[in-house]
Amino acid sequence: MPYDILLVDDNKEYRDEFRECFLDYNVIEASSAEEAIKILKKPNEIDLVILDERMPGKTGIEALGEIKKANPILSVIMLTGHGSEDTAMKALRGHADDYLRKSLPFGEIEQRIREIVESKKKPGVPDRGGVKDKIERMKYFALKNYHMNIHLNDLAVKLFLSPKYLSKLFKETTGMTFNQYKIGVKIEKAKELLESKDYNIYQVAEKVGYQNAESFIRVFERQTGFTPTEYRDYIKGAKEQRINKESVKGLQVRDKKSLYKKMRQQEGQLKETRKELKKIKPLAEIGEKTAFLTHEMRSPLGTIQAAIYNIKKKRKAKAIDNDIEKIEKLVSEADQLIDDTLAYAHTRKPRYKKVDINLLLDESIASLESMIRNKGISLIKRQSLPSQTYIEADPIQLKQIFVNIIKNACQAVAEKIGSIIIESGPKEEDFITIDFKDNGEGIEKKDLDRITKPFFTKKPKGTGLGLTLCNKIIKLHGGSLHINSVKGQGTTVSVILPTHAAV
Repeated sequence: MPYDILLVDDNKEYRDEFRECFLDYNVIEASSAEEAIKILKKPNEIDLVILDERMPGKTGIEALGEIKKANPILSVIMLTGHGSEDTAMKALRGHADDYLRKSLPFGEIEQRIREIVESKKKPGVPDRGGVKDKIERMKYFALKNYHMNIHLNDLAVKLFLSPKYLSKLFKETTGMTFNQYKIGVKIEKAKELLESKDYNIYQVAEKVGYQNAESFIRVFERQTGFTPTEYRDYIKGAKEQRINKESVKGLQVRDKKSLYKKMRQQEGQLKETRKELKKIKPLAEIGEKTAFLTHEMRSPLGTIQAAIYNIKKKRKAKAIDNDIEKIEKLVSEADQLIDDTLAYAHTRKPRYKKVDINLLLDESIASLESMIRNKGISLIKRQSLPSQTYIEADPIQLKQIFVNIIKNACQAVAEKIGSIIIESGPKEEDFITIDFKDNGEGIEKKDLDRITKPFFTKKPKGTGLGLTLCNKIIKLHGGSLHINSVKGQGTTVSVILPTHAAV
């Protein structure tokens, strides 16, 4: 039978495009977290929930907590329009199966969804005479809804068969009633929960669909010969004898401790980022609305990406290819604008490592290889530094700086005759300098003092944040950025960096 996906998103256009992409799945829609939770409280065969992070009412993160509390084995993917580290960590702590940004190419989103859904190995579509398929579907229904008090009537409606006929069919095929099988599934799930120290007996009872703990205890003892407490004690004693298994489990626990330690460190860094945001005057009017605004901007981009993907799959003529390319380019530019705004608003402190500066320059150039080649630019790299020159810096932030400056140079020079020269060398004791020279159109003298100010740009589609961000990161490293330019002759951007971490 087809897989069931519950898509929870307040954007109807996005839901429409999503449904069109997954015509081979049964897509159930909800426009809010509250509506989704109501759907999930009823017996269902949902294989995957896809949650938008920001919606009216409850957020996706809040809904994730409720969904996983009610049904820990149900797969959930978080979709977001702003992609902050804070949201990613909350999704991770909430046990989301994945965390995807809406503005990703929709083909990537589709691939990840299909990977998760199709790993469920759902029984095939039952035909009217397929007894085996009907039995498998009944078993699957019991497994999916172990946390609820389900009845055969709920499934009979879906199969267009009478409950009496299904009950007879199940017993003749399996040798037990559907109710016995359902109880068996609940008890197996209860055993898994009892092996964890996270839940008491009352919580375990509730999680496997028993409102009355005493009833659960009686059923558990009748099925296993142990009370839940006796079973937990028995498992604990058996585990103490399995030294090898405990050693492996100990490693897993240590891995988890390491993960949560890392998450706590990131939380500390996020607090510092929030402090930085309050200090930024150009974004003061945005303040705490940054995440909301970026989500609202990226949400339509996600819909556009899905629409493009559907058009590509359906098109037969190539007449619309150019239009599609234009749309994709505009989406990419809009997404870059959002990225630049977020990067500036949330610039973190450097995470220092030993960095081979020449290798990092090579990697930065390589990442722009297609742009350089397509425009026919001559790029020359000269270095007076030893081949392996290490400095203490944040490699991710430095690469971001180098790529931004080289990209600006590529955009400034003319096609075929454009040239860029990158020179690196020692500046003075404990400092190095990297010069990026181009023979482009240059910058007017009156604009040189403003070129690193937030939101200043002469580009028709620029954000005015690229060099501002570069300057900010370089200063955080204890370095400096210098720009010399002559209108009509070209520009030299000099990056001066200390060889040791800034105190």
